[in-house]
Amino acid sequence: MRIAGNEYSLRETAGAFGDLGTLIPFLAGYVIVAQVDPTGVLVAFGLFKIVTGLVSRTPVPIQPMKAIGTAVIASGGVLTPAAIWASGFFTGAVWLAMGLTGAVGWVAKMTSRPVIQGLVLGLGLGFLLQGISDRPITVRGVAIDHGVMNVIGTTIGGVPMCHGAGGMAGHVRFGARTGGSSSSSARWCS
Repeated sequence: MRIAGNEYSLRETAGAFGDLGTLIPFLAGYVIVAQVDPTGVLVAFGLFKIVTGLVSRTPVPIQPMKAIGTAVIASGGVLTPAAIWASGFFTGAVWLAMGLTGAVGWVAKMTSRPVIQGLVLGLGLGFLLQGISDRPITVRGVAIDHGVMNVIGTTIGGVPMCHGAGGMAGHVRFGARTGGSSSSSARWCS
């Protein structure tokens, strides 16, 4: 079935499983190690999986921010849920400000090519920017999306979130071709 440019099929559902190898360990770490209430986390992930799938019409994953998640898990419970939410909110506010003002484009232009390539590789923007040819994703769009996702997500109890190339590669490898896979995977969060 095709609705608003997204396909909802067995293939898209299979593609939705593509990034669980990244998602589940970090979610388990947040809940078990940091004692974060899973309700807010799952609601935030579910909400943004639906929104991202409907808006981008591309299999863009929503994942925990790995650097913050790793610090939380490695802390052995020292970092509180409030500290986690504050880090996500602050990160989101910075991305949102850079995206809305266009500063993210200026930073990209002013940073040397090897640094940008390293960041692109590390953050997965290279794969996101390629997207699917008729649905391009821009640096500014990703910055604004990260900002909105984290400012709103953390206020409802979510953890810091991002898009990841590994997750997108997993979605595509498992069969996803549209945002239907992202929207479909929101079912697991309910």
